[in-house]
Amino acid sequence: MKSALARHKHLLLLVGLTLLAFLVTAGSLLRKPARWLPPGTVLYDFEDDSQLDHINWQCGTLFRRVQQHVADGHWSLKIEMHPGPNNWPGFGTGFKNGVAPGGCLELAIYNPQSEPLTLSYRIDDRPNPPYGDRLNGRITLAPGPNYVVFDFNQLKTPKTRRRIRPEKLYRFFLFLHRPKQTTIIYIDHLAVGHCPPPIEKKAGHNRSINPVPPAD
Repeated sequence: MKSALARHKHLLLLVGLTLLAFLVTAGSLLRKPARWLPPGTVLYDFEDDSQLDHINWQCGTLFRRVQQHVADGHWSLKIEMHPGPNNWPGFGTGFKNGVAPGGCLELAIYNPQSEPLTLSYRIDDRPNPPYGDRLNGRITLAPGPNYVVFDFNQLKTPKTRRRIRPEKLYRFFLFLHRPKQTTIIYIDHLAVGHCPPPIEKKAGHNRSINPVPPAD
């Protein structure tokens, strides 16, 4: 009798362990894997025409791949931003995958104007957030080549004062607010970088630019 009872308990234990193993395995299979973009991922290098299909086309903006003011490879993107009463011309793109925690966005921009140029930026970590709960601010480009780093560890939303979640990165815009004259820039090498970025500057570029959030 005791032997039969012991065998019964042993069988129940085996069934319980098998069921537990099945539940753990099923949970791991059903869990959506993280698909974050690791540092070193190049999002746009403009070496291929097909990349233009993924850009958000803005009113008053003309895009063209050119072999001028290239930071990496053989091609860059020439952006012409034209004046208009309701124009916010510039560059924009969405993200299917977020950025790995600790990552940042880096971008090479060439300013052909003879004077500094100020651009606005917007970064969302969800669809259509209100102004106060997204990253907004400005960058000022020196004449010539510039290297810009958007460090998500440092930038905060203007009203809610939170750091956005890079792993939920949704959309990025770089634009001029109602320009009074046609303005041209060249961009290249939009990539996921390490933050904080290396101290040394990129060869041939001005120092890394820290984007400026709006005043409180």
